[in-house]
Amino acid sequence: MVSEKPPSRALSSANSTLHRSRQRADIDPETEEELLFLSRPVTHEDPLRDDPLKEDPENFRLELTPVRALEPHEVRQEIYRRECRKLNVIPLSSYLRNPIRNVLVVPHSGLGPRGAMALAAPLMLDHNIVYLDIAGNNIGPLGLEHMVEAFLETLSITHLNLSDNELGSDGAKTICNTISKQSIFECLELSNNGFKDEDSILFADAIEKSKSLREVILSHNHFAEKAGFEFGRALANNDRLEAFDISWNHINGRSAEAFAKGVKKNVGLKRLDISFNGFGPNGCKALAAALLKNRTLQELDMSHNRMVDEDIAVLAGSLMSNDTLKSLVVGDNLLTHESSLHILRSIEDPKSVTVLEKVDLKNVCVDQEFVHLLNEVKEIKSIEIKHGRIMQVGKPRRRRRRRKPKLKPEVQTEKTDLSTKESPAEHDKAQENASNEAVNKLITDIHLTDKDSVGHIKDERKMEQIPPLAPPPGGIVRESMILGPEVVNKKVS
Repeated sequence: MVSEKPPSRALSSANSTLHRSRQRADIDPETEEELLFLSRPVTHEDPLRDDPLKEDPENFRLELTPVRALEPHEVRQEIYRRECRKLNVIPLSSYLRNPIRNVLVVPHSGLGPRGAMALAAPLMLDHNIVYLDIAGNNIGPLGLEHMVEAFLETLSITHLNLSDNELGSDGAKTICNTISKQSIFECLELSNNGFKDEDSILFADAIEKSKSLREVILSHNHFAEKAGFEFGRALANNDRLEAFDISWNHINGRSAEAFAKGVKKNVGLKRLDISFNGFGPNGCKALAAALLKNRTLQELDMSHNRMVDEDIAVLAGSLMSNDTLKSLVVGDNLLTHESSLHILRSIEDPKSVTVLEKVDLKNVCVDQEFVHLLNEVKEIKSIEIKHGRIMQVGKPRRRRRRRKPKLKPEVQTEKTDLSTKESPAEHDKAQENASNEAVNKLITDIHLTDKDSVGHIKDERKMEQIPPLAPPPGGIVRESMILGPEVVNKKVS
């Protein structure tokens, strides 16, 4: 007989637990049978199952929820939430929404040092992330130390962007020690972190020793005189680095010359950005000498370096002997239209071996001669040149006449033979007519020279016309056949 009392709280809990468990995860058969037994209605005739809440209401605890192992990304999420609660920071929703990925890009998210500490905890267990971008978060040296611990634990992050994080000299020591200990990074972006000129020694040693670095970006810092010597030494002794960006610094004078000497000895660099430094005449001449020896550099940015027309003339002479450089940026310097002509003539010269494809002459005015010369160069090779305004001055260059190649005689005879092809009979007839004309001309010459004793020419009309005779097949012409029998008999008598 079914009890009329309402089901107890434990039974309703078992029913709800069974329902939720079926929806969330698989349950083993024993647990399911136990849940089904508890969910059935209790009768007075069934003394085996009583309400445990009545027997010991204080110590009663229902442990019927099935246990399921958490996924690795769920573990990282729980660790991150716990660290955020402990440090009193707001967790990154972008990381919680999609924790299973190999790229984490959270720039300008306001992490700060404590946010970096909280994020470093789950990153220690994340072996999927390869690219990490936390630029503009002001994590400082303290946050960098915790992040470096995560990097060394996973050894999976190869591309790291730590720009705009106020790392300073302490951060430079931390990141350079990490590079020296473990070669894990391939691309390192450290722009605008307030590094000083003395920190260039640390970075130069790290670049020289690293076996994995392929690209280093150190723009918008405070590198000056020492940096040129140190980075020049690092480039001379490193053959694995492919891209180096040292723009927006203060390298000039003797420092620029020392840096150019390092580029001259380098055998692996492909992209170099030295814009906004002030290399000046001495640095430009040193780089021109480097281009004569360097055979790996493909892209060079020299904009905003206080160069003048004389410096570009020296650089153009080096471009004629360089067969690797494909992109050159020299715009926004103290240049006139003469510089544009120097570069274009180095490309147009027949002796030049340059392979330039892109030339940036931004804010450099050009004249009409440059425009006409550029059109001629584009007929020879495909090249893209960006320049400033076109001035209505300068004489247009006289266009060279390109002579068409003459056809060979063999080709001409072949064409005439194809156009007027004769049959064998016609060819023999033409030869016979030609021989008859030659005989008639010889006879007329003899009659004109035969004069009488008085000195008058004989009357040609009284002379009998000798019919022209064709030469024999063998090609031998007899005298009687040409002069006639009368002339021959006269000579004999």
